[in-house]
Amino acid sequence: MEGLEHYLTVDGKTRHKAFSKRDQFAPQLIHFSRGVLEGSEPGPTAEEGICDIRIVEAILESARTGRKVELEPREQRYQPSLQQELKKPALSKPKPIHAPSPSLK
Repeated sequence: MEGLEHYLTVDGKTRHKAFSKRDQFAPQLIHFSRGVLEGSEPGPTAEEGICDIRIVEAILESARTGRKVELEPREQRYQPSLQQELKKPALSKPKPIHAPSPSLK
């Protein structure tokens, strides 16, 4: 996959947005590790995790009932920014040692 695409339809009008391919998890781990090593509060916080869970639960409820689910806004103290973006070369796929490849052809 080269990137992500998002389609949002509201009142019969569809908006499309494309996002370039990014690795969100690795920079998040680096940011967290630096926070621990340097004694600062690493992000994301538990509060952000709670917000994510609320959203997933609302999505599941909406899918189950066929209705929209409104959530009360919550203030977020931690906001990731593009200044945290890290660009690293992709790693090559490791070759199995004395074992067949786990992927299907």
